[in-house]
Amino acid sequence: MFVTNSSQSSSVDSSLDQLIDNNNDDEEQLVNLNSSDSSNSNNQNNRLNMLISYGKELLCILAFILTTFASVQNNSPKISRAVAPVPFFSKGSFVEDYYTGQLSATQTKVSLSELSFVLYYAPWCSESQHSRQSYEHVAKLFYQEAYFTAINCWQPGSECRNQYTKIHSWPILMAYQRNGFGVQYQKNLWTEGALTKFITSLLNPVQRLTTPDELLELMATKDAVVVAFLNLQDHPRNYKSFHRAAYKFLEKDAFNEIGYAVVTGESSYNFGVEELPSIRAYMWNETLEYNGNNSWTSKEINKWVFEHIQQVSFQLSPPGTKSSSLSPYLRQGPLLILFTPRNFYTEMSDPYVMLQQIGMEYYNCDEDNWINEMTRDYLFERRKENRDNYKKLIEGCQRFSHHNFHPEENNKKCDASISVSLANVLNSSKNFEARFKNVPNFCEINKLMKDKSCGCVKEFHCEKQSLKYSLKDVHITGDDKVKKTFETSMLSHDGDDRSPDSIIQYNFRRKCEILRLAKRKSDILFIDDVDPAPLELVSGLACKYNKTFTLISMDSLSFHTFAERIGIDILEIENKTAAIIMDHENESTFMLDEPVNLNSLSRFIYTYHRGGLKRFLRTNSVQYKHTHFFDINEFLNVKKKEQMEDRDIVGKKKCEMDVGKRKVHHAVIREINSEDFEEAVSRSNHTSVVLFYSANCAFCSMMSHSLLTVSRIIEEIPNIDFLRIDGDKNDLAWHFTMSEYPTLIIFPAGDKSESRRFPVRMSINTSNVLGFLLANLNRSQRLLGLVMACNYKRHNSTYDCITTIQEEITDSISFCLREWRKNPLKRTAILRIIKQLKEIYLNLFLIRSSCDFLKIEVEVKSLMEKWKKIM
Repeated sequence: MFVTNSSQSSSVDSSLDQLIDNNNDDEEQLVNLNSSDSSNSNNQNNRLNMLISYGKELLCILAFILTTFASVQNNSPKISRAVAPVPFFSKGSFVEDYYTGQLSATQTKVSLSELSFVLYYAPWCSESQHSRQSYEHVAKLFYQEAYFTAINCWQPGSECRNQYTKIHSWPILMAYQRNGFGVQYQKNLWTEGALTKFITSLLNPVQRLTTPDELLELMATKDAVVVAFLNLQDHPRNYKSFHRAAYKFLEKDAFNEIGYAVVTGESSYNFGVEELPSIRAYMWNETLEYNGNNSWTSKEINKWVFEHIQQVSFQLSPPGTKSSSLSPYLRQGPLLILFTPRNFYTEMSDPYVMLQQIGMEYYNCDEDNWINEMTRDYLFERRKENRDNYKKLIEGCQRFSHHNFHPEENNKKCDASISVSLANVLNSSKNFEARFKNVPNFCEINKLMKDKSCGCVKEFHCEKQSLKYSLKDVHITGDDKVKKTFETSMLSHDGDDRSPDSIIQYNFRRKCEILRLAKRKSDILFIDDVDPAPLELVSGLACKYNKTFTLISMDSLSFHTFAERIGIDILEIENKTAAIIMDHENESTFMLDEPVNLNSLSRFIYTYHRGGLKRFLRTNSVQYKHTHFFDINEFLNVKKKEQMEDRDIVGKKKCEMDVGKRKVHHAVIREINSEDFEEAVSRSNHTSVVLFYSANCAFCSMMSHSLLTVSRIIEEIPNIDFLRIDGDKNDLAWHFTMSEYPTLIIFPAGDKSESRRFPVRMSINTSNVLGFLLANLNRSQRLLGLVMACNYKRHNSTYDCITTIQEEITDSISFCLREWRKNPLKRTAILRIIKQLKEIYLNLFLIRSSCDFLKIEVEVKSLMEKWKKIM
């Protein structure tokens, strides 16, 4: 019992110890778990703290970036500094150049002169550079009458640029009076003659008339004349308004084709005018009177002139850019354009006066005796007088030149020069009467008839002692010193610049200078007319045929490119004068094919109304001297060799051809024009394939490429011509005129009337073009074309090619059998052809493996010679 109890107690103790150990282990594990949980929570807290700190740093960096970006955006953009301005006009020029854009200085100088011209320019502008020479020319010519200046209105940051911010184009020429009233030169013609005409018109905008004969002479040089009848003592404001109207009218009529004149005092009674003030507009067929006596303003007067002036003819000067200048006249009816040189240095153009005669007679529906007398008597005699006066002026200027320039002085070198400062002094209204005295070797600016001669005026005088000024601003160089002494007594008659003799001499000298400039531009043209009788042909045609016929004159020297676009090489025609009639309704143009004169031009208009003129056809065969068009043939590079490789779809074999067996040709589409169209197409015994195209047509390029490829494929087919013609530059007969481009037409040999056109709805590609041409060839050409197409490197399937050729041969054999039945005499030749066709048919089976169509091509070519005998 004892033993048993002890063993039991020991077992219990051991179990208790084990239980205690297990409890201890559990406690340790629990402690470990608690410690691990606490460490995990600490790690999470640390990570959260790190994220917060990093987030703060990122926010600071982001705030810094945004602040920097905002500060950069708020700053003004950086612009590169403008290039420093440089003088636009040469040193010593008569044009005072404010190349830095000093607007205030320009305005000050303008306010001191009676008449000033300001050229607003941009130094980089090509038009400004083109106008610079012409502007300097007129400044040298009129420096005594007006002040010439120029200002760089493009210079960034300058006064002119800051004030005039809406200038869209340069140059701009403005003419200012002393009171600030300005007129803008609206023409885009920057030639020396055009600017001279504009300035001359501004210097004398209103002419004074005393007798009706003077009015008649003025009407002979103008399209219409607006005359104001008034008394200067009683109506000074009316005269001022009329003068301003004439001045402002030059913005629309820069070349003074509508004249303004004034009749004062009792001279008005010579014109049958009893009520003063009044305004009348004298035109070729009627006289209108202005009824706005209570509103004598320049705006109202010019508005009335624009609404009521009628012109039988006028001189048109297009702007030189794309415009619709002729569009309104073409809509009205036929348009006659007389291309003739226009000399702006002369008051009267003989060809234009001739055009006025015809225009007045054309619209003389009532057979008015006054118009007949005006055109057939007065204007005709006036043209003769102008010719005689021109000859007398040449002789007088030659005598004047020899009188003022001695032969021994012509060889002297003129060492004197004049600067712009002297021109400013002469143009200043305060010092206008100031003159020099004892200034030796002072070169006269207006050289007369000879460019190389230089006459020297020995003395300049001063009328009044009070008009002294310092010579330190005047740049004069010479061997002698300038004496700064002035006359204090009255000038003698011989030295007075304003004496009648001096004024007459000055005006005649100016006429000689203008004559020299006119002859330098071109010879003044006078048309030889013996008798005004041809005017009877055109008298009253406007009412007889009920047509509005517009007559226009254009300068053939300035606008020769326009004539060339019509098809007239105007610069190569005699006197550079030609006449055309443009009929917009009938889409026809007619040209006078003989020298222009009163007789030929009258018959030309008369024949047109009778329907007897032949239509003028443009052509691009003429190579113009000053106008060039892009020629695509010059840039077409034809490949010298062709790679003859392709893949056989059926046999999966590569068909290789020996290039040496076949001669490589260069396919070319020949360019033709309206002159050789009939010979190349209508009268040709070849089949003609003609492409009508336009340079402005995008699909024409696609058609040209496809046609060029086809011509390369079938280049060895004989008697086929590939041609093309530009429809925009060549006029053809109506049945050959196309309404749309591109148009491809084939004209078969033998019967050109059986022409065929490429379908409009068919896609433009090489396959369709090739199929269209082969379908319209004869049988022998079509068979050869099929063989050559299969022999070409881009055929798709040898099997398909052979099948197509076999079908064509079968159809040809059937055709030959029908011909054999119809023509017993040709049966032997037909049987030979059938036999050869059979051989070609059998040889096609050998092509499937060799892919060599050259042998078949040779056989077909030999067959074509036999085929001609039965066709």
